Amino acid sequence: MDALSTTSFDPSLLSAGANSSVTPFTMLQFVSAMLGINFRLLMIVLLGITVFFCIVFWKLFVKANYKGYEALISGHNGYSLIVMSGKQGRYFFLFLIPIIIMNAPVFLGTINTTVISTCSAIGMLLFLILYIDVTVSLMKRFEKGIGFAIGVILLPIVFYPILAFGKAKYK
Repeated sequence: MDALSTTSFDPSLLSAGANSSVTPFTMLQFVSAMLGINFRLLMIVLLGITVFFCIVFWKLFVKANYKGYEALISGHNGYSLIVMSGKQGRYFFLFLIPIIIMNAPVFLGTINTTVISTCSAIGMLLFLILYIDVTVSLMKRFEKGIGFAIGVILLPIVFYPILAFGKAKYK
């Protein structure tokens, strides 16, 4: 009996699986293919950027009288940046609200693209507002103005190193 004459449908036949010579791409492989660069080169560049930011934030934390390694602890570093900006620690939990809003359609089991898009847009907007508030407050603690805060928001790869390795003092 061939596969077409069976009455049951196997959805795994549609995806790239063990019986297929096609392998699914990861997002990084797709991006590297679209940019026309080698996947390994892309991974090396991303690793370099990650190490660079670890050094930058380590220096920034030390400048603010925190232990440098605290910059490397996921979650704790965000909490510490919020406290460093002069906000209360519980402000950290406000950042969970956009995550909940963006994932609400998943929790509710809806596949309506309008609901998903709307929740994503609202969540991202709320996150952006919170991020701007914390960033502006943090820059004030380093005695930097609104222009520098806008620079950090738009070009963090340039302005965070200036803040970390520059003469800015944390107060």
